[in-house]
Order: sequence, then C-alpha cells, then structure tokens
Amino acid sequence: MATVSERRRKNKAGEETIFFQAQVVRAGIPAMTKAFPTRREAERWAREIETRIDRGGKTFSIKAEKTTVAEALADYAEGTKPGYSEQLRLQRIALDFEGWAVGKLSWKNLQKWLDELAKTCVSQPDNRKKFHPLYDGKTPRLYAAGSIRQFYFTLKKALEWHARESGYLLPQFLFQLDKVPGAWEKPRERRLNVGEWEKLLEASATGRTNQEIWPHVLTVLVETACRSGELIKATISDINLDGRAWNIPSENAKTKASIRQIPLSKKALSAFEILIKGKKDTDRVVDIWADSNSFGHSFKWLCHRAKIEDLHAHDLRHEGCSRLVERGNLSVIEIMSITGHSDPRTLKRYSNLRASTLAEKLD
Repeated sequence: MATVSERRRKNKAGEETIFFQAQVVRAGIPAMTKAFPTRREAERWAREIETRIDRGGKTFSIKAEKTTVAEALADYAEGTKPGYSEQLRLQRIALDFEGWAVGKLSWKNLQKWLDELAKTCVSQPDNRKKFHPLYDGKTPRLYAAGSIRQFYFTLKKALEWHARESGYLLPQFLFQLDKVPGAWEKPRERRLNVGEWEKLLEASATGRTNQEIWPHVLTVLVETACRSGELIKATISDINLDGRAWNIPSENAKTKASIRQIPLSKKALSAFEILIKGKKDTDRVVDIWADSNSFGHSFKWLCHRAKIEDLHAHDLRHEGCSRLVERGNLSVIEIMSITGHSDPRTLKRYSNLRASTLAEKLD
C-alpha cells in the first residue's frame, strides 16, 4: 500500500517549507519512505516502487535502494581485505557505476556494461613517464575476455556478500546474463620447443640476480606441474623430503577446495633440497618474489635474455601437465590429483601431446 502525505518543516532561518512524503508498505518487506518537493513526484515514485515489488516479489528492499554500488564495494573491501589486483578491479567497477544504487541495477545494465568493457582500451597511468622495454606502449590494448570476466565475477561476489551481510535481497535475475565472457578467448597450447629448456638455464646463469635459484625453480614448476603462485606461497613445513611429497594447503590453491599432495620426482626432490638448504630467516621455500605477478615479470626478462618469444610463466604448468600424460604410467585420476584439476576436460586442454611421442608408442 502506498500513501503520500503533506508535511511541513522549518529551515535554519525559521521559514516553514512544505514537502510530500511517499511511503510504501508491503507485508514481509521493510517500509520504504522518501520525501519530494511536489505531490506529483511523490506519487510517481510510489507507483514505480509498487510496480517493481509486484514484478520482483521480495527481491526489492529499502537497503538496496539506498545503498550505492560504490558503498557496497567499499564495505566489501573493508570486510574481506581483498588482494591488490581485486582492489584495483573494485575501484574500476565503482567508477563505472558511480551514483548507481544497488536496487536500480538490472541484468540489462550489467550486460550493457560488459559490452562496453569489450570496446574499452586499457588506460595507462597519467604519471607514467616511460614504458616497459618489453611492451610497446603506443599500441592500444582492449580488455581481454578473461579480464572482463574477472570484473563481472568480482562485482557479483562483492554485491552478494554485501546483500548477505546487510540483510537484503538483490534485484531479481541480476546475475543471470546470457553472455558472460569465457575465461579463455583462445586457449594457449604453448609448450617448450626443442632447445628452449637449455636456453632458459643458460639465461638464468647470465642474469644479475637469482642465478643460483632460477634453475631449481624452473625444475620444480615443470616436474610438479604446479602454479607459480603455489610455489611462491609454499613453506618449508609443506615439504616432506623424507616422504617425497609436497602438501599444498587449500588456502594456497586456486580452487581453495582441499589440501593437495604432490609426489616429488627425483629431480623435483633434489631441487627442493637445494632451495630449502640454508634457510634461516624465512619459512618460505622461495622468498624472492612477492606473488605470481612479480614472478611473471621476472620470467619475461628471463625469456628476453634467452631470446625466447611468446612463452609465459604459466606455460611451464602446461608443459608439466603434458609431460605427466606422456609418461603413460599414470591414470587420469592420478594426474588430476597431482595437477589439482577438478574437470577432466580442463586437463585435456593442457595435455597437448607431441606427435613424435605418440608415434613411438605405435611402434
């Protein structure tokens, strides 16, 4: 039921002003009230609210109407303490939806936002004086499908968290979009070519820093098929040298599902022994890089010195997964337990078998 009442109040100068208060009351939904300078505006707002309640049932609430997207994202950041990359995404999303109330959002708004992101060039900092020597700063770059997907799911996670914490429901069908970008526009199938492993080892010996660390880090990444972030977060207590096993806690894994145990080959075991040897001031196995992003930048320089093109740090995991399959003595379930894949279809994408290896099995 909607009502519009005439109200009077005095300002600081003692002058009396007239305004109109609209109120919508429905069972099971908090009462919604808003003031307007004219009766016509108040009645229009009340009709709009009643229409939206009729269409969306209890999915609409006064909290969602009063809370802006920026406020919801700020509360989420304060309550969950997200990482640096997620904080940057939250800041960008807050700018894109500046002034928008959560209750005003719809799936059409979100779909239009994603479509606009696909046409948007990645902006560069205003204070940047020079570009990285490995990147042509004059070439405009659009947001990749994977990046747009991250923006979408960051917004979804933040708003669902805020709605749950604040006790209101989001607008109906808000996150039921028809076209959400995929994680990979074009899945990479890059593996190490003949001679590239030797080039990486040679380049690691010619660098100014981390000459003794690089060969063993590369060996662990390929032999275990782990993610670089998992290795960087690994602690000495996670490595069981006697049992030849590496226990990856759920909080260090991408899926956060459960603890993962990786059996160590002789090469991986030897590499871990060297990495751990002499550690006193830190419990981390590899404490040179802060996270996988900083490791990725260092790996780019390593490839630059080795004169290897189009090789990413994550491609070493691809190489490791493929080698596990090529060995032929492990089942799919065993390989998935090592790599941490939950879907055999994902593992199939990584298992880029060389034709020469398959040809040998035919003989």
